[in-house]
Amino acid sequence: MNLKAIATVALPCFLLVACATNQNDMGIDPGETYANAANTGSRQMASGRLVLEDTSIPKLTIIYTNEDVARAVGVINARVQQMGGLERLTGSIKNLSTTQFPIEYQVTWTDAYDGALNSSSPWIRVTLPGRGKKPFSIIGKDPHAALATMTIRVPTDVEIIVPGPDPEEAMQYQQIYNQRLGGYQE
Repeated sequence: MNLKAIATVALPCFLLVACATNQNDMGIDPGETYANAANTGSRQMASGRLVLEDTSIPKLTIIYTNEDVARAVGVINARVQQMGGLERLTGSIKNLSTTQFPIEYQVTWTDAYDGALNSSSPWIRVTLPGRGKKPFSIIGKDPHAALATMTIRVPTDVEIIVPGPDPEEAMQYQQIYNQRLGGYQE
């Protein structure tokens, strides 16, 4: 198959548009807890590159495999809680663009001392509609599971292109992130 035919068919399907300028434009309700490396200005290093590991939610680490994923996807209302003697991770993955695209995520569990457990989930592939969200619920099947790590990636057969964030937008999200962190440190 020639390159022009591939570009004509595949590229429009997976091209992401610019992220919104505030949470309401992204369809995030004011009451939702929102975690996203692109939209928390304090997650940017001095070089302007994103830090791809979000630890702002207790007992959960969210790892974005690259900057495009961190800009295009957010995790909302995520929490780890105990139910019936086992830990359970719940929340939603939110597409911040207007274009539909697939993502994959995996959750690994560790014990309270960060020791690996043999209760990880497989890679789960979902297609996120533009500005849409998909709920998730993952149970740590080991009674010693205490901490969850969610890794989010774009499948290897997909390419996404996302423009960089607006500096004013980054400052707004840094303020939101700092306020949220201030609540956990009390």
